[in-house]
Amino acid sequence: MRQGERLAPRVGHRGGSGNAPSCTYTLVEIPTAAEAYEILGEPPSVDAVPYWLMCGSAMIRPLWVTPDQVVDLDDVVRGEAQRYVETVLGPQLSIGVAPAEFAVTGVPASFWVDGWDGQRIAVPPISPFGETIEVFLDLETVTWDFGDGTTASGDLGAAPPAASTVRHNYTDRSTTPSDPDRGYATDATVTIAVAYRIDGGPEVAVNPPLTATTARPVVVRELQAVLE
Repeated sequence: MRQGERLAPRVGHRGGSGNAPSCTYTLVEIPTAAEAYEILGEPPSVDAVPYWLMCGSAMIRPLWVTPDQVVDLDDVVRGEAQRYVETVLGPQLSIGVAPAEFAVTGVPASFWVDGWDGQRIAVPPISPFGETIEVFLDLETVTWDFGDGTTASGDLGAAPPAASTVRHNYTDRSTTPSDPDRGYATDATVTIAVAYRIDGGPEVAVNPPLTATTARPVVVRELQAVLE
């Protein structure tokens, strides 16, 4: 097995560093054919290679590994997480703003993301190779673009009556005489960490994280005093 290749899925585990408690799974080739045959018996095919499955420095068990068994589970998990984000989580996200009808220059507006409370999401388990793979999504950060050239890194904010941690004070109106309902293109990009575990084992982080973006226009008006 080449440097950086990971454990075969049919074994039920794979390499990678996870969150505590964790270890790095590796395969160490059994050095002699005689030892391999004594431990494992006949190989399943002529191209099978005998390995010790290691968790850190601890031996877990010996196994035969064939070329077709070597896959990158990070890619499998990332694909499933991406599918969930694109088809389930992403479409349910939306931006809320208060005041709802329009913001006013000089008065801070509050923002938040609806559709996710920021708690860990357990994606429905998958079993592509027989073992149960649990996939988890965790909120990392939210990058806000308020449409007027201002960006900020924060969290999901909070809807009223809670006080949102995401606020922005617009200094210029978005409207024009020819377009009185023109709004700033505001968006929130949610960065999502992905992790998984196999058959209740240690968690393994998948990098880089995923993102989901939601957007809406925010109309900003300028109130003017009327002199009588």
